[in-house]
Amino acid sequence: MGHPYWWWRRGAERVLVRVLSPVTVLPPTLPTPGPPTGVTASAGDGQATVGWSAPSSPGGTPITSYTVTLNTGTVLTTAGLTVTFTGLTNGVAYTATVRAVNSAGPGVGTVSALFTPLGLPGAPTALTAFVGDGQATLNWTAPATGGAPITSYTVTPTGGTVTRSGTIATVTGLTNGVAYSATVAAVTSVGTGPTASVSFTPGAAAYPSDALYPSDALYPTA
Repeated sequence: MGHPYWWWRRGAERVLVRVLSPVTVLPPTLPTPGPPTGVTASAGDGQATVGWSAPSSPGGTPITSYTVTLNTGTVLTTAGLTVTFTGLTNGVAYTATVRAVNSAGPGVGTVSALFTPLGLPGAPTALTAFVGDGQATLNWTAPATGGAPITSYTVTPTGGTVTRSGTIATVTGLTNGVAYSATVAAVTSVGTGPTASVSFTPGAAAYPSDALYPSDALYPTA
């Protein structure tokens, strides 16, 4: 490397001159946007809409877009102030992080509160009716909940009075030989789901006569 000084003469004088190295001028670094404000999430059946307000500071250049990232890793990009995520799992809690983007890059993110998509329960399955004398006992299997716990079942027969216990209901006060039907629907905090239906005709229990059975002597008592 050469010496940063050199001499030159001005008339009878000898002058010492310092040689300066070239200076590289870098462009100024522009700031990224501030965090979005007022982030909210409204969940529905298998989906959720996330909304927000623009940051108080857009940074050094105008905001060009927003990125919204679920805690599962799914990312949506928009130029607006809302996005809707679909294909979510009912009953699962999510969060979303919103970032504003300008020419300098994405800014600081704002995280939403937890939100949980919920849907209506499904229709009960395997609905059957066991008839008796002036009554019928309905039995069914609990359906998919839609994400919220089932709190009760609505049982609606075409006649009679219903008593319920879990996934069993007994309809009494019916007329033997008359055809009836009943519907069953599950209820959650979201609402009442679709119904399952069954038809039945109550009648006195029919037992074979004693003549069809051998004498008791063939069957020892306990």
